[in-house]
Amino acid sequence: YLNFLKEFIESKFVEGMTWDNRNEWHIDHIIPLSTAKTEDELYNLCHYTNLQPLWSEDNIKKVTKFIHI
Repeated sequence: YLNFLKEFIESKFVEGMTWDNRNEWHIDHIIPLSTAKTEDELYNLCHYTNLQPLWSEDNIKKVTKFIHI
């Protein structure tokens, strides 16, 4: 499963992202976990399809907004 997740995240890389510069980007929840109103919603938001790599600076600016790359 970890190899699958790594390949999924890697498939979402934008220009310049690599595993070697992992300290420059975050693994972001596209729909923030804080939007969940129930335990089921929270569980669903933890699904890998709600993840994306996002430059650290962009993720910090995002806070709880939706930014889908």
